Amino acid sequence: MRFYDIKSYSHSADSVVFRNKKLSAVFGGIIVLSFMALLIICWHRGKTPPFASFVIWTTELFLLLCLGLSVKLLRQATLPTNWLMAIARDGLYLKYRSYLNDKLPAEDMQIVRLEYDEILSCCTVVRQETVLSLNKSRRTKIIGTLELSAPAACIEQLQQALHQERNTHKHKNRRAGAVFSDYPITIHNQAVRIIFNNIRPSIYAAAEMLRQKGVAVLEGRNEKTDLSRKAADTDDVDKDILSMAQRGDTIAAISVIRQTYDTDIAEAKKYLEDLMADNV
Repeated sequence: MRFYDIKSYSHSADSVVFRNKKLSAVFGGIIVLSFMALLIICWHRGKTPPFASFVIWTTELFLLLCLGLSVKLLRQATLPTNWLMAIARDGLYLKYRSYLNDKLPAEDMQIVRLEYDEILSCCTVVRQETVLSLNKSRRTKIIGTLELSAPAACIEQLQQALHQERNTHKHKNRRAGAVFSDYPITIHNQAVRIIFNNIRPSIYAAAEMLRQKGVAVLEGRNEKTDLSRKAADTDDVDKDILSMAQRGDTIAAISVIRQTYDTDIAEAKKYLEDLMADNV
């Protein structure tokens, strides 16, 4: 196992790189631009009363903000830091800093290399979570993950690196556009879980490539969790809440806290902050 910063690492020619998809931001920008053009045409061709003009200009402003968000997402998706995992000849490279945190210092250690003989086994885990949204409607989300088993010493080193990543710049870079709740790699039951959220190629392609590298691939499994109802064992619920928050789904985590502990939004946010602080 070896750690790298983003400056001292570059993909080799034979590497298969797993990245966040760019098409969603592109399509979002195209749709927003189309609506803006349609509204401008309607406004110039038709004789609209003053109130209708106000509505059109307000809608244009909103669409302009949406366009700015799409451009920001597209910019982040096209940066060299937009990758999660790389399967290379000399090992498996995992980038545990989210590509959304590209404004944090590049000299920080944020990449770990696992040699293939250090990976004891891997398997695909598809998790189905049902939660209550803030408006009390049930929502089901599918999360695909790749789970790696490794020696305890490797897990401990990676756990320390994740701890440092989540705490070093957390308080002094809040205005730098960093997304501290987005952690694409976590430790779950002494195994490394890589969250494939909008990532291509898929977890199944990754498992097959690792099989070709000599890694033992176990049968994939499905997990179902219904967090839309109150649970008797709150310890298990807290683990699920922490898992949701660490992969960036803070709204669902807050919703589960409110459902489980009968709290308001402010108390739920405070509970989530304390929970994450105690489990870094």
